[in-house]
Amino acid sequence: MTYYNHIDFNRVDEYDLLDFIENRQHAFTRKMLDLIILNLQSALRNNPSEQHILTQVVKSLESLRPKIEQLISLQETNLFPFLRKLLEVYKQKEPSRFLKIKLTESSIRQIKAEHAGILTMLESLRSLTNQFQPPAKTDEAMKLCYAELQEFSEDLTQQLYREDQFLLPRIATIEEMVLNRSQQDDALEYGHGGDA
Repeated sequence: MTYYNHIDFNRVDEYDLLDFIENRQHAFTRKMLDLIILNLQSALRNNPSEQHILTQVVKSLESLRPKIEQLISLQETNLFPFLRKLLEVYKQKEPSRFLKIKLTESSIRQIKAEHAGILTMLESLRSLTNQFQPPAKTDEAMKLCYAELQEFSEDLTQQLYREDQFLLPRIATIEEMVLNRSQQDDALEYGHGGDA
């Protein structure tokens, strides 16, 4: 949404970015998806002439829900805790042999694949709803549903964009720096050990 356009996410601290994603984006996405499905089911009862399209939209959203939950779970249970630990190690002044191999590469690949799948489903939803344009001669509840769908789609698209453009590259960079520092620490230790 446009209310975040003035923020340079490259300058947002990594801890703050993780908190923003978890506490705002993930929570908003879950709540909004539940609300939209509930409102569409209500609109379906009041607009029987639109049953075919609304049923398809509800089914699409119900198919999207497990994909979103899988992505959020992957991030919140695996990647984000590791990244927080990685950030602690990275910000330490003392040398630390924390990392010997890249651990986030496969997680980042998996997250990008999840993003692509979700974006494809959002595009399908956009096509199904004629770019979120409610049918002619519809009631206000139906218009509200379409507006919520558009807001949800745009917000989720921006969320995935921010993760792809700002968070995931930073994770890879920080991990690389910690890995290099760990390897330098090993080289120093082994170099000194050989002199003794």
